Amino acid sequence: MVFIGTKLKVADNSGAKLVKCIKVLGLGLKKTGFLGDLLLVTIKKFGKKQIKKKIIYHGLVVMIKQQVIRKDGSVVRFAQNRVILFSKDETKSKFLGTRLYGGIMKELKFQIYKNKKEKQKYFKVISYANSIL
Repeated sequence: MVFIGTKLKVADNSGAKLVKCIKVLGLGLKKTGFLGDLLLVTIKKFGKKQIKKKIIYHGLVVMIKQQVIRKDGSVVRFAQNRVILFSKDETKSKFLGTRLYGGIMKELKFQIYKNKKEKQKYFKVISYANSIL
């Protein structure tokens, strides 16, 4: 689970290394984020790219520490929470990186938003992944 104030590692090559969750976006007054949720994040550590430190970005949660029990009975758990970054612009929030590091969970396909336009944007990001676990 991801709470407000949680620090997450970035799973893409956008230039950011560590981000902090400001708000969990979702339906209603949601205070915890799960796999596939959209977050408002700010940059805490960054590399040598055009990412700026005091700007707010959108982040999509692709890995979580909390264990996920699948329908076949297997349990999947990762060592750290990871997020991928999108621009904050509401009209065209685009993926800031060009590749994803590590795998992503296959439950991400089922947890993303039900809106068709949003769904297509996130499925494009899933195609960048090396492996789907």
